[in-house]
Amino acid sequence: MNNKKFKGVTPVISSILIIGVLAVVTGIAYQQGIPMIQKHIDTTTLHKAEKFLRELDNSISDIARTGGTKELIFDLPGEIKIDPEKNTIEFSLKTGGSIYMRGGFICLNSDGNCNLNEGVWGKDSYSIIGAQTDLFDEYAVLTTYKIMYRNLTRGEGYNKKIYQLDIVTSKNVTVVGSKNSKVLIEKIGEERGDLIKTVIKLDII
Repeated sequence: MNNKKFKGVTPVISSILIIGVLAVVTGIAYQQGIPMIQKHIDTTTLHKAEKFLRELDNSISDIARTGGTKELIFDLPGEIKIDPEKNTIEFSLKTGGSIYMRGGFICLNSDGNCNLNEGVWGKDSYSIIGAQTDLFDEYAVLTTYKIMYRNLTRGEGYNKKIYQLDIVTSKNVTVVGSKNSKVLIEKIGEERGDLIKTVIKLDII
């Protein structure tokens, strides 16, 4: 009689144990899986941001050489800012982690030359591109991508020529955009002399 009672109870206990074990395993998998998924999302976003940085830089360089206009979509979860006074373009993204070391500007120029003072005409690019990652809060970091422009020189003494790429906006004030904003690029002029200046108009709509 007692044995029959125990036989009925045993499957119930077994089921409870199995459910308990499954709950623990699921909880562990969830705790480990979510950070891995978030890390993958952050890495993908930052690689996409670097790709946009290079595309924007190349587009401005091409327009400066050949003229014309171009339009790019800022398809990133951050804010883009064009500052004509500082002659810079930058955008920032907040993520849980980063693919860059924290605390300093990391040069992303293909030739590795990030000398801000000046470059050599025919060898260096006008632009210096890079990224800087800083702690945002306990759970996130802020990565800022930046394009800065330097003068290029050719020759020496009386034969020295200085080449400059000058960024302007519609009212020559800082303009800001967010995700899905359009960045408009247009070459509007060139000034020649000892200082050869190429003027590029940028706008955000």
